[in-house]
Parts: sequence; C-alpha cells; structure tokens
Amino acid sequence: MNWKDARKKIMESLKVNAKSIDPNSHFRDVRTILDDGYLIGKGENQTVRITWNMLETLFKDSKKQGNYDNLVFKKRFEDELSSASCYVHIVGHVFCVSGVMAPEGKRKFRLLD
Repeated sequence: MNWKDARKKIMESLKVNAKSIDPNSHFRDVRTILDDGYLIGKGENQTVRITWNMLETLFKDSKKQGNYDNLVFKKRFEDELSSASCYVHIVGHVFCVSGVMAPEGKRKFRLLD
C-alpha cells in the first residue's frame, strides 16, 4: 500500500462524532475534521491535533521500519509526544480503523497490504 491509498482509506473511515477509534476508550472520537487533519478526543474535553503531514510521515517511516510504534513517533515528533503521550496510541488507532494497519500486541501496529 502506498501513501495515496492509505490517505484515501483514512479519509473514508474517519467521521465526526462516529464511535470511538479506540475500543478501550469512548473519548477517542473524531471531534473535528480540519483542512490539515483531525482533532481527536483524548479525554472528555481534550483533543489532540493529528495532521496529514504527521500521518504521512509516520506511515512512510513505519513502512521503512516494518511497523509503527513509540520509537517511530518519537524520532519525528518528540515535542508532541512530550506534550501528550497518547499521540502514539491515537495515531495507531487511526491507522487501524482505516484498515491501513493492524495491532500487533499492545504497543505496536503492523502495516497491511
């Protein structure tokens, strides 16, 4: 799968006020669709901004590494990670609900073909 296909799957899958993207948290829902990405809940009244640039960078880096995890995120987005550690998990679930990745254990995600 290339980035163009992955982006299309994400765009088709993420909808505002749909069910949570994380089966273990009902707060992880898409709150707003932005021109450059999404605002996704991390708590009842809190969100994180997930940009298309972030998703593309992490998708391509994950392809090179063979999976997506904390190390892939930290290498490129250390400031965001230090502000909210849930970024790694939320991005992983964005990829999963879109059919771009699948969970591999609790903290890793693998790319699907």
